[in-house]
Amino acid sequence: MASSANQVYRDYITDGIPSSGNAKVKKAEVRALLSGYESIISAFTSNGGLIYSSLALLNADLTKAANSMAWVVGDATAANNGVYGKVGGIGVGSWTRRSDLPFSFIIGTDAGAGTPNALQVTTSLPVSGSALVILNVFEANTASPVTVSFNGGSALTIKSNSGNDIVSAGLAAGMLLFGYVSGSTFRLISDQVSSAIVAAAEAAAAAAAASAASINLPAIGSGNKGKGLTINAAETGYDQNLLSIVALTRTALKALTTSIDRPVYLAESGREGVFKLRAGSPPVTDTQEGIYVVSNTASFYWERVYGPTYPTVRAFGAALDGTTDDSNALKGAIAVLGIAIVPYTSTGFVADGVDINPSLGHILKAEVRTLWKLKAASTYAIKVLPASVAQNYAHIENFIFDGAAAANTAGAILINTSAGIVSGLRARRLIFRDCGFAYKEETHASNFVVDFAFEDCECFYTRGRQVFSNRSRGFFRWREFRINNGYNAPAGRPTVTWNSAYFGDMLGLEFFCFDVVGDVPGAPTNLPYQATAVGLIIDGVVGGRGSIYGNRVLIDSTCGPGIQMSNVFNVELDEVQAYSNLGPAIALTSVSKSNFGKMKVVGGKGVTNAAASAHGIAMTSCSFVILDGLEADNNTGAGCIMTGCSDCQVLGGYSINNSTYGYYDDTGSRNRRVGVTATGNTTASLFQNVASSATYSWTPNSGTPTASTIGVATV
Repeated sequence: MASSANQVYRDYITDGIPSSGNAKVKKAEVRALLSGYESIISAFTSNGGLIYSSLALLNADLTKAANSMAWVVGDATAANNGVYGKVGGIGVGSWTRRSDLPFSFIIGTDAGAGTPNALQVTTSLPVSGSALVILNVFEANTASPVTVSFNGGSALTIKSNSGNDIVSAGLAAGMLLFGYVSGSTFRLISDQVSSAIVAAAEAAAAAAAASAASINLPAIGSGNKGKGLTINAAETGYDQNLLSIVALTRTALKALTTSIDRPVYLAESGREGVFKLRAGSPPVTDTQEGIYVVSNTASFYWERVYGPTYPTVRAFGAALDGTTDDSNALKGAIAVLGIAIVPYTSTGFVADGVDINPSLGHILKAEVRTLWKLKAASTYAIKVLPASVAQNYAHIENFIFDGAAAANTAGAILINTSAGIVSGLRARRLIFRDCGFAYKEETHASNFVVDFAFEDCECFYTRGRQVFSNRSRGFFRWREFRINNGYNAPAGRPTVTWNSAYFGDMLGLEFFCFDVVGDVPGAPTNLPYQATAVGLIIDGVVGGRGSIYGNRVLIDSTCGPGIQMSNVFNVELDEVQAYSNLGPAIALTSVSKSNFGKMKVVGGKGVTNAAASAHGIAMTSCSFVILDGLEADNNTGAGCIMTGCSDCQVLGGYSINNSTYGYYDDTGSRNRRVGVTATGNTTASLFQNVASSATYSWTPNSGTPTASTIGVATV
């Protein structure tokens, strides 16, 4: 043979020298090489070599001596072709396959019998995995993958040298493929040289060159760091603009280089926002990283940029899912911003132990009224800390406090009077549900509250006394505040046995639409009388505390007494009503220099479990008190009773249908009733047991107008 296989299929024109250029396979050299192989086979045959066209013919010939060699070439089963050796003597034994046929190359022909994507190739020699196959391509493929079958055998997937399927148009008509059989694939020795690929590459290069030639790029100068290209307004070129940087988490934000000269957008869920790099340390410690995120590089931090509205507590890590404890998020917002804003969440949120300071103007508010859940171990939701008088205000707005999971001793707003004087609280649009208390002051011998205001609030599903004020010293306002115990008994909750609102040792108390609604005694529940279930208690100190103002105070349908007021003076209240309570309606003890207007006391006469001898209004040791327009009706005791009172007056109104007296005046002095009516009272219209007392221009049960009844008299 003139040339070896290495020479015919060499890589370079000059073998081993890449700079000489890639060598092209010449068909003449391939024919010469294969002709040499054929001559060797011919020599083998002429020298007595044994060749059979099938394994069956070989097995039928046992006439050969032991260790004779024979080839099977042309068997329809490719695996049967190979080199065999004789086992056993002449006429006996068998043939055993020793190896594959020793062909280096097999030439295959694709005459177009198949399809562009499923080649059918014929060879003069059987194809096996031990021989290289060279075949022509009849026509270009149109899809991927491409298969080839040899001599009608199984279809083999053609794979490139790198193991990939042949791409569409990856095979061109007339090109030669060089490979071998590997399992169910025909693996090419070198990847196909495709005119389609070359053409595509040339086209892409031309397009890139044309595109580059048309780009109008601005020059790069100082100050261009971090800028990118954007198409200009005329769409004729490009402008340079700063690119935005996005940090997916606070961890990524901390890790950013401090050479960044522009804001960074934090994309962490719930904490989204723009942050700007600052040198130094944050002005305050932000443990929840809502506003300040300290960089990993010393002496740098990132500060949130926000507009006229504050970030919500989500920026401080609040989940607001109704389960996760968000206390730290609220505390973090208060510590850094002085305000914690809670966005609406349909699930509510869980938090407790949040302290606010009126001196610092702290604000806790929800964007819309939102459910605030206490935990099982909670003692309070919010604590208001001591603050200097008239320095600033704390605000609490738009929450529904829910203490269902907490103990009965836990509640919503706790005033830290055990630590000092607390001043300046504004609370509005609050609902207290299932709370042991809505408002409570800690006990202290001398500390007090001043300048507090509650507006548009309601308590229901009560679990204890809702309002407890131990000591106030002025400007203590309650406007549109309702304690509603009416849901307790129908909802299967405990009967109210506690007083609903208590104000002790007070000064400067103001009421405007203050209601206590009981748990609805009478049919069908027929709840028992509870002497301790007082609707409203106002208790000064011995000697009196003064200044109670306002109008429209209503205590309705409690299981106990309505209003108990003692040791106070300078009371100016209009439209005070106690209606259908099981106990005494209103009791005034040691009240002086006060005026009550449009007072209505309707008792529980005829109501199941109503207390006996429960008076409409019972005054004890009072002086200079005027009841203007008193209406007393349907009480199990007297309509109005004065015991040990002096200089007290009832001006107008009526006392009717009471179980004992209409008016009763005993052991006092200079008390008067003027222009009153008594009718339908069981015992008598009037009992007057003091010589200096008098009743003028009045009408008793008989209906006969009476000019005056002076001194001791029973009418």
